[in-house]
Amino acid sequence: MWKRVYQRNFLLHVNPRPQIIIHYRFQSRLIAIGCEKVGSWDLNFVGWLIPFQITPDGRMDGRWKRLYLGNQQHVLSIADLQGSIEVRPKLWIPDLKLTIWEKPFDFAEERLDRIEEKIDDITTFGGY
Repeated sequence: MWKRVYQRNFLLHVNPRPQIIIHYRFQSRLIAIGCEKVGSWDLNFVGWLIPFQITPDGRMDGRWKRLYLGNQQHVLSIADLQGSIEVRPKLWIPDLKLTIWEKPFDFAEERLDRIEEKIDDITTFGGY
């Protein structure tokens, strides 16, 4: 079950152009991002997803990921869970509706629970 953690509409054809920075402590590395736009050319490429952390020396960006129209899944690195994310739309995008969901738990944790359960079954029933 996905949990919506962020949703907002942005009017981007104003000066100065607003920054889209999401401060949220993600619990799971797997997130889904939905991008919708009104107007502009009919291009699928919307912009960039930039995980970042603030350090004593300044801002440290993680690996940039492309964002497209519609819903898409991204896997954050473990270091990205400690920071925030920025969405940087292309200049020709005038309006953007952004929705972010996360999985309440990691798939690896779910798999580990299943493996432990199967091991318990094997030890209980003898594994025959």
